[in-house]
Amino acid sequence: MTYEILKQLEIRVAKLEKYSAPRSEEKRFFDNPQAREVREFSDTEAISNDPEVALKSVSMSDAPDRNQTEAIEQAIEAPPTVKDNKNQEGAKNFSTLHRFVVETAEDEPTLPNNFKEAPKAEIIKTKREKKLEKEIAVKLAYLRRNS
Repeated sequence: MTYEILKQLEIRVAKLEKYSAPRSEEKRFFDNPQAREVREFSDTEAISNDPEVALKSVSMSDAPDRNQTEAIEQAIEAPPTVKDNKNQEGAKNFSTLHRFVVETAEDEPTLPNNFKEAPKAEIIKTKREKKLEKEIAVKLAYLRRNS
């Protein structure tokens, strides 16, 4: 089997598990993908979450603790790699952070391209600065009326 076929099978299995899972109140809590993925990776006891790396690791080991088939199966069961995460839906704008977006009303949220475009907090002015602004505004109004 090629890597792409294995990947498609992995996606199908994940969807089946998602829809066949018993209903619980788990959805009410924040699902931290980083913590969940680390736990899932540990549970699979995989060498790597990339089947090619797992295969290479077993084949290069002097005393492998598993055969190549087991290593590939465990790698497929493991959470996706960063490269796979970047190819998922929503990753175009958020890279791997798209996993943290819980719900959004926007189809394609627009993000700032740089620091200047990013929204910033309003600058809090002191009483003295506010008084100076008011004095300047009064003087400008006076000059405009008299010119």
